[in-house]
Amino acid sequence: MPLEVSRLGTLFAAAVVGSLATTHADATITNILSNDTSAPDESMPQVWTHQTSVSPLTTVGNEVSFTHHAQLLNAASFGGGVAQTHPRRSSFVLSFTVEDPTNAGFTLDIEQLLRGYSSVEVSSGQGDATGVSYFVQVDDSTDAPGTLSNDVSLFINTSGVTGTGTAGGPPTVVRALGESSSSETFGSFVGTTDFVFDYTTFFTPTTNVFFQNNSVGSGQINYGLAPTLPTDDYDPTELGHFFTVTATFVPEPASAALLGLGGLACLRRRQR
Repeated sequence: MPLEVSRLGTLFAAAVVGSLATTHADATITNILSNDTSAPDESMPQVWTHQTSVSPLTTVGNEVSFTHHAQLLNAASFGGGVAQTHPRRSSFVLSFTVEDPTNAGFTLDIEQLLRGYSSVEVSSGQGDATGVSYFVQVDDSTDAPGTLSNDVSLFINTSGVTGTGTAGGPPTVVRALGESSSSETFGSFVGTTDFVFDYTTFFTPTTNVFFQNNSVGSGQINYGLAPTLPTDDYDPTELGHFFTVTATFVPEPASAALLGLGGLACLRRRQR
């Protein structure tokens, strides 16, 4: 069971009116390659790869945000015989710190987009290619370290495809776009706070290409790491799991008062 771990570094900046604080954050990606011991036929072509990236910080007014982008590809070919499967599991842990040294307070908003193509080409029998599902556990420094909360609202998944072919006939090709999105305010916080978002495809029947007994063909689950077709609506850079974090800070009272005075001055000018 090969284990691949890679680590990326970035900066997360917390915008507090009048100052800008930064702290390091790491996105850790762990790929675990797991096989069904009764299959697959290792002599057939197989591909499994997974990568991640973190965007630069964006600061607009009292909002600071960044996007984590995870992509994966699971593909396999099958030549008949016993039922064969190519299950793959991936996970990544995204940890970051929002700095709020003046205890101004902030809300944390989470936006997600999961998008990719699942396809099968079946010469005989039945083949399936799932979509992708991510289950997340969340930890933050407002409670005891390691206290993980299962946030069901952050579970996100897409659908797959099934194709059936007839021996001697033309191959059956089935391809579909899986897409799912969510947006929510994760919570309100005061003071510097650490966050850990632990995403995994474990606990879900995902990233799995499966061909039944005596079935022949190939399947692919492409979430950004293989070329797309000219007829597809999206290119590879638009596929994968996009996880956008936005921290919106409460303006300091003095700044809020200045905003109020500015509005009053505009009102007086209009009245004149």
